[in-house]
Amino acid sequence: MCTTTQLQLQVQQSQTSQKLVGPIKRRPLFDLVLPTSTTTTGGDNQCQRQPAAKKRRITFTENLVTSYHAIPCLSELSEEELDQCYYKKRDLKIIKSQATKDMKAHERGTGTGGTTCSSEASFCARGLERRSRQGAKQFRQSKTKGWRAVFLEQARQRTSLHQVVNGKVYLAKVYQEVTKPSSWAAQGVAARDAQEAARIYLLSSASIKSLLPTNSTCTPPSPSSSKQCQQQ
Repeated sequence: MCTTTQLQLQVQQSQTSQKLVGPIKRRPLFDLVLPTSTTTTGGDNQCQRQPAAKKRRITFTENLVTSYHAIPCLSELSEEELDQCYYKKRDLKIIKSQATKDMKAHERGTGTGGTTCSSEASFCARGLERRSRQGAKQFRQSKTKGWRAVFLEQARQRTSLHQVVNGKVYLAKVYQEVTKPSSWAAQGVAARDAQEAARIYLLSSASIKSLLPTNSTCTPPSPSSSKQCQQQ
């Protein structure tokens, strides 16, 4: 058991230790946020604090030609302009009949054209592959093969004597193996589309550059004036 004198000594020791330690000084917030780097020199072990690296900024060249295009508000459009913004039943019928004509021409081999569009072609069947007899038949066969592979794998997992771990992963792998030919064909079509899009982009950009004037200054649009560019 502790006597009264021992308890008093313990209290005095705790008070003196608190006085020696003093209050805890907190580090400023900016020292914690801003990163700094230190370098040590020679044998003096002198540390020199360097400021943090500056943030990168985006700069634009002064010789850049900027053009502005005014976009009218919906309330500023006339009834005729609003009527031309949306497809009508008559327009949809025309699109459907033209697609049917292109598909028939592609199947018969009459005219010039194919699945790649060009200015010299009389028709373009791109996007209508599944509308043809051969395309629809191939699509149904690929779909049936995928379903059959998945159903057989599900039946195998149900009748298995051992518990199947990651059954969904096996189903995905089986379906992926069966649909590889369709995936390869889709990648080939995507590559042809990319080449066609690049060709059209190059032609359109070249034609636009030829139409642009050599010396022109463009000013931002103002509500009072409708002119966008002034020729020098």
